[in-house]
Amino acid sequence: MNLLGGKHDPKSAALPPIAPTLTDEIKVKVGNKTITSRKPARQWTWAPFASSSRTDGALFRHWVRANVEYTDYPYAKFDIHLDPVIYSDEEYSKHLIHEEWTKSETDKLMELARKLELRWPVIHDRWMEYYCSQEGGDMVVLGTARKVEDLQERYYNVAAILAQERIRREAVAEVQALSNVKHDPTAPNAAEKVDQNLLETAAARALATAAPTTQPLVSNIGTGATNKMFDAAQERRRRSQLDRMWRRSKEEEEEEMELRKELREVEAQLRKLKKSG
Repeated sequence: MNLLGGKHDPKSAALPPIAPTLTDEIKVKVGNKTITSRKPARQWTWAPFASSSRTDGALFRHWVRANVEYTDYPYAKFDIHLDPVIYSDEEYSKHLIHEEWTKSETDKLMELARKLELRWPVIHDRWMEYYCSQEGGDMVVLGTARKVEDLQERYYNVAAILAQERIRREAVAEVQALSNVKHDPTAPNAAEKVDQNLLETAAARALATAAPTTQPLVSNIGTGATNKMFDAAQERRRRSQLDRMWRRSKEEEEEEMELRKELREVEAQLRKLKKSG
């Protein structure tokens, strides 16, 4: 049966069109723009691209608008990596020696933290893989057994100690620089400049001589750490509480729900008594 009429190739079936034919102009408003059916479709092209976030120079392809050039792959800006916590041998020997940690273990931890970007469960897994071996079905620890909070404590404390020491050194250098500043007494606002210099010198001197624990909080987004020491005891309590919550039985959960329900009823009664006066 010929649904379309007219002359057609007898070798091919006469099928109806898949999409309707638009005889009249249709206007559709999208946001602040009006799109009409008479407007030609945008041209797209299958173009090659490279990303600055890759170091191997790999070349890929994707669909982009024709006649539009990108200086870099648009999503390369989201490829942000953690800055390494770097210390010299002198800094380690002066400030970072710990009786429970060797330098090689500390170096390995800093490497894993940077590479795995502070994903601590994965870092702990790689740590155990590196420092443990399997012998006869038993796990043999080659170094000191570490928990996740132990790794966190060492990483954040190393970063905090380095930050505290570097802040102190910068404050000392600032005190020396401000002390060498000479003001012209005949210059306009000379007295105000002298007073400002004295205040800045006093603030820098206080920061240089104060205890590291009294320094103001300074966050380092690049390393994910601050100049404050890690509270390992609080982290262990938190993990212990989380473990107890995870291991609760069904009966304990139901008991807690009943207690919460009773508490809501008591609070509702108290609100009614308060309103009634």
